[in-house]
Amino acid sequence: MKKLHIPVVLGTARKGANSIKVARYLFGELKKKSSIKTKLLKVETFMLGRTVPDWQSKKLTRPWSKEVDAADAFVFVIPEYNHGYPGELKMVMDQVFDQYYRKPCLLVGVSTGRFGGARVLENISPVITNFEMVITGKLYFDNVKELFDQNGNIKDPHSWGKRVQKQYHMLYEDAKGMKVFRENEKSA
Repeated sequence: MKKLHIPVVLGTARKGANSIKVARYLFGELKKKSSIKTKLLKVETFMLGRTVPDWQSKKLTRPWSKEVDAADAFVFVIPEYNHGYPGELKMVMDQVFDQYYRKPCLLVGVSTGRFGGARVLENISPVITNFEMVITGKLYFDNVKELFDQNGNIKDPHSWGKRVQKQYHMLYEDAKGMKVFRENEKSA
């Protein structure tokens, strides 16, 4: 089987967001996997500034659509803003629909508080499910300002590394299986 393509999606366009540290850390850990190719996708790259009606969407949404088509699974890094997810993430995700079908994802909540984005993952889970994606796991990065040093390095790489690798293993196995499922479904 070819390498699976699993991008890490930074779900905010806010300048100076702490979640970029988490996204870079997770991206770096995923790059270490020889069976996976990855890239860091920032929603700010794909924002259109408005919700696009279906009849206009093909041309305007092509860049995001190509990324979603190429992906076998996703890691979504989502900061919690006022108990919810960033609007720009929803606007970008809404650019396509069918391409998400049965693609697994790891949801990663980020917050400066002690709950690690639990509320944001609770809020976005129905959206992900509506896209017919498969949530394989969740990670919670709480007190994110204290988790990383001034250079953006995680302070406890051993403990976090074990948690992340466990989630990546499940994501990889589900991505592998769901890719076969989607291919079999297309040929049926």
